[in-house]
Amino acid sequence: MNTSGSQARGTAPSTMELVRDVIDDFQSLMRQEVGLAKAEMRSAAAELVRASSLLVARGVLGVLGFAYLTLAGFITLQRWLLDWAAALVVGGVLVVVGLVLGWIGLNAARHEKLRTTAQSLQEDQEWIRSKLA
Repeated sequence: MNTSGSQARGTAPSTMELVRDVIDDFQSLMRQEVGLAKAEMRSAAAELVRASSLLVARGVLGVLGFAYLTLAGFITLQRWLLDWAAALVVGGVLVVVGLVLGWIGLNAARHEKLRTTAQSLQEDQEWIRSKLA
């Protein structure tokens, strides 16, 4: 809290001085809050970059692994089928798996909502109603 002129002289502070002190304290608090938010955002951004890098590496390695497994399946099927038939079987399986995964993802995306935000807004609405009542 700031010490104003009247407090230094030993007299009671005026209303204006008290208001000024409150405003100064509030501004200081807001600066500190903004500084904290900036520090948290920097930390969160750094963690997001790290996590994204790991996800990219996982995706690349996953694609390479899947390609080698597909090739192994093709080579295995070539022992019993003609080349074109083995390629057709492997390609068909990949298309079916892709369609199924796409369908699952599309259904999940349709049903996903911002549940936490919706719940928070509902709580805020109830809080406001309770304060107004």
